[in-house]
Amino acid sequence: MPLGRKSDPRAKRSGASEDGIDGPRAGASNQQEQRAHDLRVIGTDLVQHRPGAHFGRRRRERQRRRSEIQRDLRGEDRHDHLDDEGHGDDPREETGTGLEKFVVAKTISSWPFLTGVEVDAPPDGAAIVAFGDSWFDGDGSTPDANHRLGDILAERLQRDARGGRFGVVNEGLIGNRLLRDSPREPPSPFGDALGESGLKRFERDALGQPGVKVVIVRFGVNDLGLPGALAPATESVTAADLIAGYRKLVAGAHRQGVRIIGTTIAPFESATTAPGYYTPEKEAVRREVNAWIRGSRDFDGVVDLDRSMCDPDHATRLLPAYDSGDHLHPNDAGYAAAANAIPLPLLGIP
Repeated sequence: MPLGRKSDPRAKRSGASEDGIDGPRAGASNQQEQRAHDLRVIGTDLVQHRPGAHFGRRRRERQRRRSEIQRDLRGEDRHDHLDDEGHGDDPREETGTGLEKFVVAKTISSWPFLTGVEVDAPPDGAAIVAFGDSWFDGDGSTPDANHRLGDILAERLQRDARGGRFGVVNEGLIGNRLLRDSPREPPSPFGDALGESGLKRFERDALGQPGVKVVIVRFGVNDLGLPGALAPATESVTAADLIAGYRKLVAGAHRQGVRIIGTTIAPFESATTAPGYYTPEKEAVRREVNAWIRGSRDFDGVVDLDRSMCDPDHATRLLPAYDSGDHLHPNDAGYAAAANAIPLPLLGIP
């Protein structure tokens, strides 16, 4: 199972206005200016620079740009404004903008330095959190194309939410399990890379998001598939184990007045993740859990991804048109079908 994006869930989130110094979140900039040292990432190296220098350069850059526009309007030649050392008011000279080219030592498919992006929102704005595993992370979709399930759902909300203001927060983590942390014992090669369990990170990564009103939960397949394949067989789960875990998520969401939507576990027969990831015994547990999800009234709503994504002629497999090729993750068309299977009224949107 290839590793995809993994952000550090313990990293501190912060927000800032577009220019980095103004607006209601300017306090974050002031705090940075007071630090003894500030770190800036260039390529793959970390270098120290003067506290506040980054923000001071931005101010000077804007001032020079305004001066240049004013001189253009007056018909003046910018070369008339050289200092004693022959430097003009070119904002690139001090900032390096447009001049410096940083060497790309390596291209990676993870976002190790970005935990999230926060924006100012109107009072009626709301966040919908996609909380779960690699299906929300987007494994199997076209890289750099924004064709993940959450991307398609966000497009639907922009188009069909009738004036509502909604943001989709992607808290999918590849390989993540509901009940257990990333497997550290053999045969796992992952160490901590698959993250803390969904139960442990739920309050922080889902309920702790600013403006959260709805959480969509997608878990279960890795709880079933990893044991005996990429985790010790002793970590195998029963349907009762998963149901108890789901109920803990529901109770936590309802304590905070957050709507929680469950999703059935999609089929994964023949998954190429690792030998033993799929077995008939695991399929039996999947069916039992899905029957409970469909019939239970614990969740505020249910999206039946199993029925939406399965091959009607072979219900234990993904529909070939939706299969990315590993028989576990959807392709772009599959993620679009999954996103479009979510009725907006389930999210509280008329």
